[in-house]
Amino acid sequence: MRAITKISRWQKLLSYLVPINIAHYQSNENPYLELLLYRNQFQLATEDALYSDGTRYLPFKKAFKKLPKSFWKECNRVLILGVGLGSAVQILRQHYAPTAFCTLVDYDREILLLATRLLAEEQPGNLEFVAADAFQYVTTQQSLHEVICIDIFKNRVAPSECVEWPFLSATQKLLHPNGYWIMNYITHDPLLYYQLRKNLDLLFHEVQVINFNQNIVLIAQGPKANSTDIAGG
Repeated sequence: MRAITKISRWQKLLSYLVPINIAHYQSNENPYLELLLYRNQFQLATEDALYSDGTRYLPFKKAFKKLPKSFWKECNRVLILGVGLGSAVQILRQHYAPTAFCTLVDYDREILLLATRLLAEEQPGNLEFVAADAFQYVTTQQSLHEVICIDIFKNRVAPSECVEWPFLSATQKLLHPNGYWIMNYITHDPLLYYQLRKNLDLLFHEVQVINFNQNIVLIAQGPKANSTDIAGG
């Protein structure tokens, strides 16, 4: 990965007016990646979607606000599936859980390297970066997390695997009994969303939903005991 261009004072000031192109990248998974600076925070864009927006990233900004303030004192481990530039980590560190250990998983090594560079500069320590397919990764893990964040997209929609029982039940097994499971979800297929809700209701005691623009943010709490033995379709 090429080094990130040093940002000048004038670029920072101009970014409050318009997005500033900082660099272009490409990977096997994403032939076009653009690093932007907007209002002095980094954004990551593909040809058709915006994957990060610093601490302004609305899906997790809205979701984290819904969690009880008392919960954050007990938040020690966070799993993030689908990294972008690490907006979820930035929001957590700035407002909620500054010392939590965060594991960031992404299948695109170029994006992961870029996030590693940016977060290492701004948020050093307590970070683990894993280059892996999230759907396979969760089936190999055992450590529990107080928060699990899922932000996986392909062509502006969540892959169908996100709603299927194997993935959802595997992530449920990794959630602390008092933890929160959060997914940023977009689909154009009502049947897929119905399947997702059906499976979440089987796996968790409570599911909250936040709707804005095309995004559906789901917040689940309270893993149900033995629910991973039930096939949800």
